[in-house]
Amino acid sequence: LPLFLISHSDVGWHRGAGTVAWVFVIPGLALAWYAAITYVPMARRALHEGRVGSAT
Repeated sequence: LPLFLISHSDVGWHRGAGTVAWVFVIPGLALAWYAAITYVPMARRALHEGRVGSAT
């Protein structure tokens, strides 16, 4: 977030800060989506198994 703020300021290297910010954001978002896609089904399965186990 600080790099995005710097990219909108008047410092001499604001364009570079914006580029570096996006270089970090894009892989971070990709990894976050990958984690969500892989962990949500596992969590749903664990919740389902926990409910089935407690019902017996």
